[in-house]
Amino acid sequence: MKRRTFRKRSFFAVFVFCAVVSAVLMQRASTQAANGEKMLAHRIYGRMAEEAALTAEVLLTEQEISKGSLTLHCKVIDTCASMLGEETTGVSAATAAASFFRALSARMNETEPRTVNADEKEKLYAACTDYCAQQLAVLSQAVLSDDRELIAAVSNSLTSLAGEFAKEALAENQKGPLRSYSFDGEKVLSPTQAGKSLKKILGQAASLMHTPLQAGADGNYLFQCQNAYAIVSASGGHLIRYSLHTKTLEDGIVSRCLNTDDLVQEVALFLEKNGISGIEITEDVSLHGVRYFYCKKTNEEARCARIGVREWDGRIVHADLENLYRIQ
Repeated sequence: MKRRTFRKRSFFAVFVFCAVVSAVLMQRASTQAANGEKMLAHRIYGRMAEEAALTAEVLLTEQEISKGSLTLHCKVIDTCASMLGEETTGVSAATAAASFFRALSARMNETEPRTVNADEKEKLYAACTDYCAQQLAVLSQAVLSDDRELIAAVSNSLTSLAGEFAKEALAENQKGPLRSYSFDGEKVLSPTQAGKSLKKILGQAASLMHTPLQAGADGNYLFQCQNAYAIVSASGGHLIRYSLHTKTLEDGIVSRCLNTDDLVQEVALFLEKNGISGIEITEDVSLHGVRYFYCKKTNEEARCARIGVREWDGRIVHADLENLYRIQ
């Protein structure tokens, strides 16, 4: 009996010892992996800082700016940022910096005639670029020391810089006489402001989408996640297009759908949240558990929209409102 007890205790002791050793080895491996990621991020951010400093030097010292060399520096920065994983510490700051340099490269490669204010603009761009280089250098060191507050501060600074640069570009582009949409000329919103506008319209669904760092060439912000996207106008923050992709529905769920009147009411409420009124709503087609409705301005066939509503819970999963805003 004593021998059996001794064996049990010996087995238990060996088991505990192995478990402790395994835990220590796993912890060590995890620590080594984390340190490796920090070192990689440190080197990438340092490389981005070097290229940003070289870009600032080009803008500050060259009389005739070499657009080719400036573009190359910006591409290197963009490539460095693309090497980082989504979970890398400080990646949002690097993404903001890459966004700024992509916009800078596009602005400097514009083919418009040179104006008297060009030199002043280049000095401003050089100052912004130098500031970006300094922030990336700080980020490179902050990652090594795991200074989360400093990393967050750098991220906020670079995100603001990218947002302001995009806003300036949009403001310049909208001074022209041409207007494509009814909201052209409205106040240009920052990405954060556009995100708040989107959340008022979509509710909780908007919180899953990543906030863009700058507007695209068409003057719109693209918000997206793995199974949804939304396009919002920088001018005024109007929802232009939205799509949510859901899993294939079971027949049992589809059979328990809402009636047409309830679905029409959901479409009307959605349009009201977008500030759109005076719309005629007619049923279009039902596909894979989604009922689509054709919406148009009274007596204006061209001013139309198509909205899809999930039949069993009335959730809006598709919206194309562009033609409601487009100036014919």
